[in-house]
Amino acid sequence: ENGKIVYEDLLDGEEIIKLMERIESRFDPSNYVVMTENYNTYIYSRKYKPSFRCIYPLYKLSQGRYDSPYKIVRKSKFIKEIKNGRIFKLMCFFGIGHRNSVRASIVSKYLSKYEPNYESNWSSISIEFNNKGCTKANGIKKYLEMHNYSKDDVYVIGDSGNDVCMFIEFFVRSFCI
Repeated sequence: ENGKIVYEDLLDGEEIIKLMERIESRFDPSNYVVMTENYNTYIYSRKYKPSFRCIYPLYKLSQGRYDSPYKIVRKSKFIKEIKNGRIFKLMCFFGIGHRNSVRASIVSKYLSKYEPNYESNWSSISIEFNNKGCTKANGIKKYLEMHNYSKDDVYVIGDSGNDVCMFIEFFVRSFCI
């Protein structure tokens, strides 16, 4: 509001590290990404380290408007940022291709059931984590309350797993692209 943050729901760094350990022990993801106050896309590649450094810039070019600055780091730096930074989001990736997409879907269903403190959204080859209740739909509802707008004033457009909550909450005027 007026250039000031009115609400934040940051992830707890120590809890995120424990979550990553639980995920790694069962599912073997290839990469993690965190969005922090310091870095929009801070990447730790568990596998394919040399090739990932060459391939990711090519992938980045394909992202169009989703393109953002990134930094690929070793595990120790990644963990340090999680412990010391303000964490907005964690994502884990399973690789490209149909097999990895199916695997990410299975992992997402498991995590939705057994990690109740988090919102976990599956989008093809990745899973995105936020604190329970920290969703785009809840953010829009909070904005509506603050500004005394009606749900009837809202149109939502989305293209990813983290948009489903908006389609459910504002289904009359929702569009999937």
